[in-house]
Amino acid sequence: MNAKKNSNPQEQLTIVLKIEDFKRIEGSLIEKRIPFSINYTSRPCEKQEEADFIKVENEKQEQPEHSNVIVDKLEQVVNKYIGPNFESELPSLDNICEELSIKESTFKRVFKQYYGVTLHQYYMMKKMDHAANLIRSGYTITSVSKIIGYAHPIKFTKMFQKHFGVSPKKYQQFQKNLSLEKLRDSVRGV
Repeated sequence: MNAKKNSNPQEQLTIVLKIEDFKRIEGSLIEKRIPFSINYTSRPCEKQEEADFIKVENEKQEQPEHSNVIVDKLEQVVNKYIGPNFESELPSLDNICEELSIKESTFKRVFKQYYGVTLHQYYMMKKMDHAANLIRSGYTITSVSKIIGYAHPIKFTKMFQKHFGVSPKKYQQFQKNLSLEKLRDSVRGV
């Protein structure tokens, strides 16, 4: 990685990264609303490891207003539709984009850049995390299934297992065993 700092009033930092390195930090830049520009080149470099790189210029200027507006709209969607209430299904992407007056392709692209996954993947991840929290809190699997919007516990079980790699019942048993071990340790003074 190469970096040069310019000492003029509009400070700029130019960072040269390999593509795979940039992909690891891209989400953080967007999440923290750090303005940047990308210049791609595949020209041969002096060093082989710099053969393909992305030049990121961080300009200490105002970020374009539309970027903040789009990020604000993403946050609106997350706050409105993805929260502790998972009983109702996520509205269609068409409806969300129409409500926010944003193109579907723009919404998809920026959402994935900002959160690292699609809207539906993010929704399911949060839904399953909420289900796991409910199970840890002592709710029955049937209750959790209903609370997070599944009419049939078997569908919930399949999604939970797909997400966590273990059935809700095994997860519940593991949590009980873990709690018992903690209780035994505290009684023993460990």
